[in-house]
Amino acid sequence: MNHRLDKMKDDEWWDNFPAALRPAYAFGEVNEPISLYKGELEIEKNQRITQGNGEVYLKWFPYPQIEFKLSSNRSLIGDDTGEAKLKLTGIQGLVKVRISELNRNVKFNEILNQVDDSIQVRGRPIEPIIIGSGNDLAYIKFHLTNFHELFGSCSSVFVSEDFSKTVIQRVVFEAGVWRVTIDQLERTTVSKILKSLKFQGGYGVTHVGKLERNDQTVFAANEARDFLEAFSYFLSFVRGFRVSPTLLVGYNVTEEEVWKEWTSSNSDSWKSVDSWAWGVPGTSLKNAFPGFWQWWQDWGKSAKLAIYWYLHSNRNAGGTEGSIVLAQAALELLSWVELVEKGSITEKDFNKGGGFNSTSRKINQLLKECGIPQDIPSEFIELAEFESQLHHSNHNGAYAFVELRNSITHSAPENRHRFTNTSAEAIEEAWILGLWYVEMVILKLCDYNESYFNRIQKEGYSGDLKYVPWK
Repeated sequence: MNHRLDKMKDDEWWDNFPAALRPAYAFGEVNEPISLYKGELEIEKNQRITQGNGEVYLKWFPYPQIEFKLSSNRSLIGDDTGEAKLKLTGIQGLVKVRISELNRNVKFNEILNQVDDSIQVRGRPIEPIIIGSGNDLAYIKFHLTNFHELFGSCSSVFVSEDFSKTVIQRVVFEAGVWRVTIDQLERTTVSKILKSLKFQGGYGVTHVGKLERNDQTVFAANEARDFLEAFSYFLSFVRGFRVSPTLLVGYNVTEEEVWKEWTSSNSDSWKSVDSWAWGVPGTSLKNAFPGFWQWWQDWGKSAKLAIYWYLHSNRNAGGTEGSIVLAQAALELLSWVELVEKGSITEKDFNKGGGFNSTSRKINQLLKECGIPQDIPSEFIELAEFESQLHHSNHNGAYAFVELRNSITHSAPENRHRFTNTSAEAIEEAWILGLWYVEMVILKLCDYNESYFNRIQKEGYSGDLKYVPWK
């Protein structure tokens, strides 16, 4: 009797959680292609049609892209590669593709006394493959690769094949008319994926997302594209490299799949990078998004470009020296837009006077208005030593950062001499400081007032969080 009561209480507890989002496709090991369609394919080239069985799949390398392969016992498309058109069940019309590989096998069949002409064709679409109209959608499901483990703002429940139940970490984001739910895969699964990614790099699906309207009304896929782009940039800013919703699947109000989109993804392969959001609770990430959405709408392409420079710098593109240049590009853009386009400083004063006759002074003014400390952090001993040798030394972080960047990009003998005599530690500290500035400025512009991971801490670990400096 007591056992039965305990089970009833247990079931009631689990009933408090919504069902976890599950992937729309079957995934194998890390970096394995994902099969999207198997069945009859048709290729049209030079007004000739070849039919056969084949597959459409997502291939990860050299970057995430859709490919197809077809085998046929009869070929009419000739021997040349190049552009063609592809048709598969469920698609209205033809999709433009490029044939990249064509292997023909011609042999004489003695039994049938005829020549057998078989062919294997591979290629990839040069436009998205879209199945369904994309109208009257209740929600869109999507998948995320290489995202870090979440500390959910709420939870869902995953029921396995043996009916055992597991709590899933979930974060729900809301902004404008949209709501996005992100569920992490089951903990042991995502831990295994992340371990493999850290060992071999590449790609692995770690989270599933759901996009819907706040008022639960239906929508068209095209109505959601601008929001999904903004959300992709937000996730990328959180993660520290590009993360993009991929393999979109639309459902109607009766939970039927009615729309699919297969297209290449700009998501980055795995790399161990720092990020302001490392270990930040899901509640804080949730609270950050409305401000990001407002900033995104207000700044438009400038917001996109600032994050673009930040992500490339954070991935250490072009080595540490090149990443310093990229970080300064982001800071100069942020300074111009915030101080001139959105602020009270005139273009004339910003460029030629008003106390802003150097890049470091412009960045310092931006930091000052954002409530960000301007001194060199005490942890950066080598960078402080570098700055102390400069003509106008005042222990200023932006001054040290800009002068080190100038020694990289400007070819005057003085700059070359300074750079070749600068320690590797000082160069790395300048890069980290530049990235920290970019992160802090963007978070301030997004009106974020909660905790973050401070990359300046040399012995920092996930969950070792600080409040933003203007708090």
